[in-house]
Amino acid sequence: TTLLRTILGTVPIAKGKVLLRGREPHGSSLERIGYVPQLETIDWNFPITVEEVISMGFFTRNRWFCGNSREERGKLQNVMTRLNLSGLGNRHIRELSGGQQQAVFLGRALLGNPELILLDEPTSGLDIRSRDDVIHFLHEINHHGVAIVITAHDLNWVAAHLPWAACLNRRLIAEGRPQQIFNAAVLKETYSGEMVVFQHDGMVMIGERPHAP
Repeated sequence: TTLLRTILGTVPIAKGKVLLRGREPHGSSLERIGYVPQLETIDWNFPITVEEVISMGFFTRNRWFCGNSREERGKLQNVMTRLNLSGLGNRHIRELSGGQQQAVFLGRALLGNPELILLDEPTSGLDIRSRDDVIHFLHEINHHGVAIVITAHDLNWVAAHLPWAACLNRRLIAEGRPQQIFNAAVLKETYSGEMVVFQHDGMVMIGERPHAP
């Protein structure tokens, strides 16, 4: 979370630089970065509808909310259709499933025409079906040319679905394809604990080593 907020410029940098396409992001370049927070941080009692949440993506330039233009309404409907949210615009966001809620905040990020989307543990607390929906959305967005950075602690999900991973613990410990870097030595340094790594049918599976009684 801190790393993503540092990229967004909301947390001061103690050391080093953040570069987007070789330049430090600021001003208008920050507007091309979409951000999807952890669902656990959302106030689900706030009186706001699905359509209103997604429409917030239009207001990255600090303009006051004054309604959407015809062009913006068309784009809003296109995004909702793309994320399987058609017909849900007037619902309160707490009435949706976990996967649908995540799609709503993805939609908000997409309306700003981002070059990069940052997602903070997008599958945390979701069931298997909802996690599959989220990864489907992300694959589609990525294939349309949007770069995606995800924080995640579910290593089996990362190994199964993501093409590239970076293991961080105050520094970069390893990066590469999950099948290449997810091994006992790297994960021990990352998590300061013993992990068991299995290879089966081309897949990587990770588990915790039980403590001796």
